[in-house]
Amino acid sequence: MNRVTASLLLENLLDRVEQDSDTGKWRLGTLSAKERAAIELAVAVLGEEFGVDVPDDVSVLKSTVVVVPPVAQAVPPNETATVAEMPNGPKVVLNVRSLDQTSVDNLGVTLCLDFGTAMSKAFAMQGDERPIELALGVRGGANGYPVDSTLFITDDGLIVFGPQAVALSAQVVESGRARFDSPKARLSMGEPGDIEKIYVGADINPTTTPISEGELITLYLGYLTGLAVAELEAQGYSRYTSRRFARPCWSDDRNRWAEPLLRRMLAQAQILADTFDGRWQSGIPVVEAKMALSKLRELATFPDYLLDQGIPEPVAAAASLMLRDEAQREIFMVVDVGAGTTDFGVFLLQNNPDKDVCLTRIIPGTIEYLPQAGNLVDDLLKFYVLDLEGIDSASAEGKHNKAYLDSRIRIYKETLFRDGVVEVILANHSRVVVDREDFLKSSRVQNFGQRLKDKLEKVLDVVGDGYLDLLERTDLKVVLTGGGASLPMVSDLAKGVVEVRGRKIMRKPTPVVPAWIEETYPQFSSQYPQLAVAIGGAAPELPEQAASFADFKGLSVQTYA
Repeated sequence: MNRVTASLLLENLLDRVEQDSDTGKWRLGTLSAKERAAIELAVAVLGEEFGVDVPDDVSVLKSTVVVVPPVAQAVPPNETATVAEMPNGPKVVLNVRSLDQTSVDNLGVTLCLDFGTAMSKAFAMQGDERPIELALGVRGGANGYPVDSTLFITDDGLIVFGPQAVALSAQVVESGRARFDSPKARLSMGEPGDIEKIYVGADINPTTTPISEGELITLYLGYLTGLAVAELEAQGYSRYTSRRFARPCWSDDRNRWAEPLLRRMLAQAQILADTFDGRWQSGIPVVEAKMALSKLRELATFPDYLLDQGIPEPVAAAASLMLRDEAQREIFMVVDVGAGTTDFGVFLLQNNPDKDVCLTRIIPGTIEYLPQAGNLVDDLLKFYVLDLEGIDSASAEGKHNKAYLDSRIRIYKETLFRDGVVEVILANHSRVVVDREDFLKSSRVQNFGQRLKDKLEKVLDVVGDGYLDLLERTDLKVVLTGGGASLPMVSDLAKGVVEVRGRKIMRKPTPVVPAWIEETYPQFSSQYPQLAVAIGGAAPELPEQAASFADFKGLSVQTYA
């Protein structure tokens, strides 16, 4: 272990020391093997320096010298950079130009960042008439508007992001190495806590520089922000544009933890975006990224002025599809089919343009998710291909082929559902032809479709009787969004009659693409389901989220104050 690594490990270890409120003593939980080695190194070096006997079981080189980097002072907002150095390490200059001002540029322009589980997106609007398309995928070196929500640390310690992470990780798929995938899921489904102190394992981080889940999420958000503001600049706008961010409809308890954390990370992300501007595609060395993150935490302030409100994803997704220039009172369900989860929510929309009233209310108890979505269909297709070829998925050959298909299966799936048939090539170069209708009839796919239907019925079953009476008279509008919105088993959720506690409720799909997009900006049409949250979140006027009430009392009685 070198002195740079040891000093970082000891610094992180000290961060975890807590004082017991009852005894006043200091406590520390479990140590990792690397942290123990760092302590042993410190004991050996200090013992040699001051003539103290070193225990025989401390297995370090006595000639090694530990130099702990000095703690720098916070940088005043009027300075444009701060410098951090590590012994024998890189010099890191934080670009804090965003702190030179306290208000946004580009008045009238709103950016929305949609930090997605599998793919992340961004969109901007100038006023209510001019959309500003942000092709993050193209900017990131791939194609299209979305960019992969992933990063990968190479064996030589380089952090790469998005499509580069996917490509490089595919080259070492058999080595046991893993990407840091779906970073948003850590906020949505992980245990609330200090994720700055939860370090990823060696399968994700093969280096001796420790790095935490929180640090990797912040780095990814720096990458995402960097792509978005670079796209803005390319079209003549400032990097320092007001921005909203989409967030899941978390429970109140989770939201109290996750939304402030996400807001802070997004403010820090602008500084990282400026610091590593022009370097994201070539990758950032782990040690340099770690030093930048360490210096970032020492700043006295962040560019919080850039951040507007966090928008619940279903509200953002429905905004551009549901709102009309006439009075409305409608109940709608949003089904957002991402990579890892399928999210459900039922809302009441109250819109009266004449009175300048536009409100959405969550119907209590209807925010639910199924921990299965687009990624499951990828897995089901892999199993189906192996079954057709007669390969046991649990065998060594089966595992090898599943790993081989990991980087290609999404393209095969998209081709299958678009063309009706696809030829899949396995690791042994054999070719398997898959027919869409046969795949949809397979038992595993049928079971997934049934779980989606069961979840939809469970969500509606908690709706109050007054709401159900209104739905029976007015129908249920179903908004399908996300990358999996076009899957056949998802499309079925917006069709036909569903019976709930004796009421027969007709489900009607909203248009997959709003008319104003198809007529004026047809280039967005094919990817609109993935962009719906970002487009809706960038709209100048959004429905205000109002208080929820347990039930609807009827058309002749005032339900809401």
